[in-house]
Amino acid sequence: MFKRFTQAATDLVVDAQAQRRALGDDRARTEHLLLALAADDGPTGDVLRREGIDADGLVARLATMGPVAEPGTAENDDILLKGIGIDVDDVRRSLDRAFGPGALDRARAGRRQTRKTRRGRAGTARNGGFDSRSKRVLELSLRESLRLKTKHIGPEHIGLAILLEGEGRACQVLTEAGVDLAELRRSWEAVAIGAAAR
Repeated sequence: MFKRFTQAATDLVVDAQAQRRALGDDRARTEHLLLALAADDGPTGDVLRREGIDADGLVARLATMGPVAEPGTAENDDILLKGIGIDVDDVRRSLDRAFGPGALDRARAGRRQTRKTRRGRAGTARNGGFDSRSKRVLELSLRESLRLKTKHIGPEHIGLAILLEGEGRACQVLTEAGVDLAELRRSWEAVAIGAAAR
């Protein structure tokens, strides 16, 4: 797949990592790819700027969204449980009474250790790697390239893949900014088709 990446797409992936580091995040996510797209001085970035989206504005919007809860983390588990009506604090108190203070935290620590052991050295990828959602976006960029019958993967395909994935913070921040995602898709498709015609 990566051999189909244009130099601009490769640069965009590298820039997403730079955006991640600049924001002090542990992993590159869809919002870092979007930030790299917004900073792009080519036609893909131009499309975002016409929609009123620039890198500085995105950074400001992301700052108001709060931290990201990674899938499988205690924080995310608590959010999900609260979403279905389970009071985690009540569960914690009950477990503390039955198994001693800190029982839930000990169980979670054991689960994290088991995951690290299963993954071996791959567990260190949390420091700077791409999260599962952004990896999916990079995979979907190939699908978008094939769908549009282009022989390369450019930044516009990565943008289209962000929209196709649809659940990351990139789409959330675009929606909150009032961007018409269908119109954005059409604009990026036009860029992709135009680039293929050259």
